[in-house]
Amino acid sequence: MFTGWLVLALVVLKKSLFIHCVYFCHIRYPDDPFDRIWESDSIKKANYLVDVAAGTRKISTNKSIEVSTDEMPPMKVMQTAVVGTNGSLTYRLNLDGFPGFAWAVTYFAEIEDLAENESRKFRLVLPGNAEISKPVVNIEENAPGKYRLYEPGYTNLSLPFVLSFKFAKTSDSARGPLLNAMEINEYLEKNDGSPDGKSVLHDMLFV
Repeated sequence: MFTGWLVLALVVLKKSLFIHCVYFCHIRYPDDPFDRIWESDSIKKANYLVDVAAGTRKISTNKSIEVSTDEMPPMKVMQTAVVGTNGSLTYRLNLDGFPGFAWAVTYFAEIEDLAENESRKFRLVLPGNAEISKPVVNIEENAPGKYRLYEPGYTNLSLPFVLSFKFAKTSDSARGPLLNAMEINEYLEKNDGSPDGKSVLHDMLFV
C-alpha cells in the first residue's frame, strides 16, 4: 500500500519522495527518463510509513504496461501495486523538509482481472483538503483500459511534516483501491548561481 518537472519562475522542484509497490529499496531503472530513485514502501523506519490498513495486499504482473505519457514511471514500477481488500489503503509518513508546498502525483494501472460486473472506484481522502476528496478514480475508465497508466496529480499542495491520508472505495465499488506508485516533490526557492537549477532527487519508496 505504500505502497516533465513543473518549474515556475523563481521556484524549482528539489526534494522528491517516490513510493512504489515492490520488495526492495532504493532502485534505479534504466528506462526511467528522469533517473529517479524508487524506494519501497516495505522499508522499516521509525515513525515512517505506518498505520497500514488491515487487508492491504501486494500484487504484481508480468504483462507490459503502457507508460509513455507525462511523467513516464518505469514499467517495473507499474507492474507492482498494493490493493486494499477491506476497502482502504492508509498512509502516514514523514516528509523531510516540510511543512511546505508540493507537487504530487499518483500512478495507477489496473493489473488485476475484474469480472464484467465488477468495478474499482475509490477516492483520495486528504484531511483538510475536501476538494481533493471529491473526484472518483476509476482506473480502467480514466486510463482508459487495463495495463495503461493513469496519473492524476496536484501542482500546489500545502503539506505538513507528518502526512496522513488514505484511498477509500466508494459504496458502489466491488473492489478496494489500488495504488502502483506515488511521487511528492517539494517546491524550493531557486537561488540564482546555485546548482539548484534542476530537480535533485531526495527520497523514494516502493509499494
